[in-house]
Amino acid sequence: MEVREKNKMPTIQRQTLRTVLVTLAFIGGLVAVLSPPEAQARHVDRSRLNVMQLNIAGWSINKANLAVADRLVDSVADRAPGLPLAVSVNEVCFQQWERLYNRLQVLGYTGHFGPSIFHDPKKDPACEGKAFGNAIFWLGGHAEAKTFWIPDSHQIHGAATEEKRNMVCGRPYFPERTWYCSVHLVNGEDTHSREVRRQQADDIRAIANVLNTEHRAIIMGDFNMSKDEPAMQQWFNGFWLDADNDRDGRPTWRSTKNKTITRKLDYIMVRADRFSFGHDAFIIEVAGSTDHWLVQGYPVFK
Repeated sequence: MEVREKNKMPTIQRQTLRTVLVTLAFIGGLVAVLSPPEAQARHVDRSRLNVMQLNIAGWSINKANLAVADRLVDSVADRAPGLPLAVSVNEVCFQQWERLYNRLQVLGYTGHFGPSIFHDPKKDPACEGKAFGNAIFWLGGHAEAKTFWIPDSHQIHGAATEEKRNMVCGRPYFPERTWYCSVHLVNGEDTHSREVRRQQADDIRAIANVLNTEHRAIIMGDFNMSKDEPAMQQWFNGFWLDADNDRDGRPTWRSTKNKTITRKLDYIMVRADRFSFGHDAFIIEVAGSTDHWLVQGYPVFK
């Protein structure tokens, strides 16, 4: 009978085991590198799906300050383990985008930024001379990202418009075949602004309907109009649903000049043939951070 020292094994067995472990470690690392991102994405409980929308007023109120970005990330992190599948952010200075991207990446998000304005650092102090626009962040891996530009003919001042309105979208590997998009339409209540906003809303809806032909799309953003504006009614007449079930829409914006004035401006929109909403949106005023309120919607896949 062979006698072995306690807690030891023959040299050849130790070498064999070491070879196996090294091989397994190599294979494990190789699998981690080569396996598709959907295999690495965190498990998503479909009964707890939610998405989030916020206009952070990155320059108009926060003057490129990074604190508003940090507060948004903290708000997202507080929702763990039910992290939002996607976070739409409007009016973002580029340095705020960088802060959001770096911090949200730690939570498993990827993202896409679409500049609406390219500032001249020598002439324009806005955003400290850096770009300004919309951002979308999402879980589930980076399958694809796009920026859809509204044509110059539908910008507020045509080709001369400084802030070129757009919609930024990202698509994960999981949930499969789903686009998350962020949009910010032109503001203003004069006749010209309302007409341009109608054109922009129609443009975005047309793109969203195309995205829904082969995929699903969740369109989030500051639409700068209430539910009763004809351009917004066209969305509801076109089989789109808002996360806020209230007939007139609960407020998502408070005037900085007159605190008693509030309006519904922000939406989370889905096609009725692709989604329903599990329950009504959660809307909360982000006091001291921005003039817009945070909107959280709960889409259910069909």
